[in-house]
Amino acid sequence: MKLFKFSLTKVLEYKEMVQNIESNILKEMKDNHNRLLRELDALVEQYQKGKEELIRKSRQGATVSELKAEGEYLSYLQEQINLKQLEIRKSEQSIEIQIAKLTKVKTEKASIERLKEKEFKAYKFLEQKENEVYIDEFVSNASLRPTY
Repeated sequence: MKLFKFSLTKVLEYKEMVQNIESNILKEMKDNHNRLLRELDALVEQYQKGKEELIRKSRQGATVSELKAEGEYLSYLQEQINLKQLEIRKSEQSIEIQIAKLTKVKTEKASIERLKEKEFKAYKFLEQKENEVYIDEFVSNASLRPTY
């Protein structure tokens, strides 16, 4: 019997390639998301330090212009924090979309793999039947031979 050859091998290889690409994209998105979270943490830390500095300066009797400058800096940081949070939300949405894409590709690949398993089982079954027929013929021919 000839060797087993799955008819959709190229499709399965293509799906594996697509899955790898989509997985790499997801990994990059998660790395970017983690970077955004670290940047947000740094901004929040700067904001807290700036707030503490403003309180310290106001207690020490700093000039109005110094307090105003410190307040403007805090407003700028708050705006940056809000922008970063928006960017993080967009990143989370993109990650969810990418996960859905990856799930779809994995499902398609799994269905092709199940089809391959079914075809292989059918191949093995036919191979076993051919072997049984061969053995039966061999036994029949052996019993027909004259013994001397």
